[in-house]
Amino acid sequence: MDEDYYKLCAVHLRTKKILECLPSRLHLQQFLRPFGSILALHEWCFRDGRIQHDKPNNALVLFERRRIASDLLKASANEGPDSFWTTHNVIALPVQGPSHRIFSKEMIPKIEKLKAEEQPSGSGESVRTKRQHLAENSHISAGPIPQIIDTRPAKRPRRGESEIGTNGMDHIRVFWALLSLNNLLVK
Repeated sequence: MDEDYYKLCAVHLRTKKILECLPSRLHLQQFLRPFGSILALHEWCFRDGRIQHDKPNNALVLFERRRIASDLLKASANEGPDSFWTTHNVIALPVQGPSHRIFSKEMIPKIEKLKAEEQPSGSGESVRTKRQHLAENSHISAGPIPQIIDTRPAKRPRRGESEIGTNGMDHIRVFWALLSLNNLLVK
């Protein structure tokens, strides 16, 4: 596939005001994930007519399919009053102009590297894992990127498990208390 095809699978996200910055990388990924699979995410800051080493106000997002990019552009165009787009003052645009130059210079080489790695290599690493690694590690900054650690529990408790206590008897006490209360109300 050629650069023109990948350009149709990509979206340029930027802040509506140049002095503002995009939400965190993690927040962007969490917002974009429901639209579809992200192959790469490249962020940069553009102010005063040049790229700056500051919090990003632009991002290029490469999706697995053209439909995903199209859906994101439509969602941005139809923003509601409490939407992500309005809350964070962000807009999605097709890749063109200066963002196309960055796309060609930064994203296309990464796509080519990914395609080369998709060839059987014997490493045992899946293509999906490599794509995820590319999406998580694609950035412009030469310095270290702070890692955000998610401390939320991995799973919700099962329906039978009690969240009140640890001895497993709390749900029985709650049941009897509710039953007693119900009996008082009925009398």
